[in-house]
Amino acid sequence: MNLRAIVTSTPHLIKAVKTMRDGKPIAMSFDIADFCNLACPYCYWLENTEGKQLSLEQIVKITREAVDRGIIHATWVGGEPTLRPDVLEAVTKIVPLNWVVTNGSRVSKKMAGSEYKNWDIEDLPSNAWPILSLDGVGNKHDASRNKAGLYDELVSRFFTNMMPQETKLVYMMNW
Repeated sequence: MNLRAIVTSTPHLIKAVKTMRDGKPIAMSFDIADFCNLACPYCYWLENTEGKQLSLEQIVKITREAVDRGIIHATWVGGEPTLRPDVLEAVTKIVPLNWVVTNGSRVSKKMAGSEYKNWDIEDLPSNAWPILSLDGVGNKHDASRNKAGLYDELVSRFFTNMMPQETKLVYMMNW
């Protein structure tokens, strides 16, 4: 951890200790997208979505209230949270520490719709880290995600391109 990260995170950690001492939570998980760009055959989310989700303004309001109550860490999930780049851009400015659980696919204008801002997971700010969700290795992952070649694409993007600069990736295997 570099000195800048220590200096910027120390006040939040002090706040977290005080909040925990009072028996209150310091972290939250928030489903910000009611859709996904994959159609995994086992996905519970796909079966339970109604095409309804909170607006950017509603999510920002809830997030501000949570931070006011002592939340210092948020895990942003979906569906696929990167399909709401407008939300990620706003909330990562509010919450000191952020994780974005993603299938790693790139965001396109077609996927993100009106929220599209030429955004990708690599554009996360320094207080946010992607958590790459993988279902196995190689062909097993691709079969579970119904997308041939996805595993190799993810390894190339996340482990070749991102890792040498700074290790920000939390690697999660779901198998």
